[in-house]
Amino acid sequence: MGRKHVAGLAVLLAVAGLVVAQGAGESPVKVSVKSGKTAAGKDEIIVILNIAKNWHVYANPVDLQDLQGAETIVKVAGKGDVNAEVKYPQGTVVDDKLVGKYRVYKGEVAIPVYVQRSAGGGPLEVSVRYQACDDKRCLAPVTFKQTVP
Repeated sequence: MGRKHVAGLAVLLAVAGLVVAQGAGESPVKVSVKSGKTAAGKDEIIVILNIAKNWHVYANPVDLQDLQGAETIVKVAGKGDVNAEVKYPQGTVVDDKLVGKYRVYKGEVAIPVYVQRSAGGGPLEVSVRYQACDDKRCLAPVTFKQTVP
């Protein structure tokens, strides 16, 4: 399913009242970012998702064609050459009788990112895109951004 189909599905779900806009302070997901250095001299960034009880976000990979585009995506950008290797955790398998098996993240999830960049590149911008759902509804996708030294 392409992005156009995912967008169409989101519209259908919104019309049905299943995708809910997210207001300020209502997020069931709290994101934090920690940074440091590895022994190999690479920058290490740990993205931590704290997902409220009874909620989940889609894993990467989500492992279900119909949910492609809804998976959690971490990106790192900065000045100069930035090469980021994201090590997504496997996630938990959900076996939904209606749509099939797919993967999600629940509870506290740490996503390590290893960054190699050109010298003097300055701070990095980390963005995390995710969609939170419970058993009854999904919130609109959110992109969290934070600058790290």
